[in-house]
Amino acid sequence: VCLTAKRPIGNSTAVVALIRPVGAATPEIICNTIAPSFATDRPIALGPQRTGADGAMRSIQATLYCLQAAPALAATVQPLPRPLRTDDALPERALIGDADARDELVRVVYGSLTAAGPDDPTLLTVSTFLKFGGSLETTAKELNVHPNTIRYRLKRAAESTGWDATDPREAYVLITAIALGRVAEA
Repeated sequence: VCLTAKRPIGNSTAVVALIRPVGAATPEIICNTIAPSFATDRPIALGPQRTGADGAMRSIQATLYCLQAAPALAATVQPLPRPLRTDDALPERALIGDADARDELVRVVYGSLTAAGPDDPTLLTVSTFLKFGGSLETTAKELNVHPNTIRYRLKRAAESTGWDATDPREAYVLITAIALGRVAEA
């Protein structure tokens, strides 16, 4: 452990520890090892691995935003993962002002949907599928293709983005990324 700091979040305090994994001790193993020291009803967040002072600061910020977003995430995800990874709360972090989360949603997720160019139907397929509440038949009818084509495109989109539009939680991530991406392009 390199540093431990306390910072108030709402009515509670967050303990932030910067660690440098050595050998087989991954961040997940270290987090799970120290987890019993914390109340079971409180979230434990695991930030992204970064290097240097700037990287450490950004990792701490992402972790603090993640802890701040945990109550919103707990309302939709049961049980809350322990440790909660900062990527698990991307949309919530973006909504409360985390510029890194917003950037990741636009650059990585939305960027994956638009990477193949304007003629690629991936973004249109995913956004139409989400617009119609996950209905394959309605999406296929709207896009004038077979439902199997929609399945194939959704599978390809899940592989490129890492988020599956057929899963309600992951669909929320995609909806947020698409909205932020369209705002950024406007």
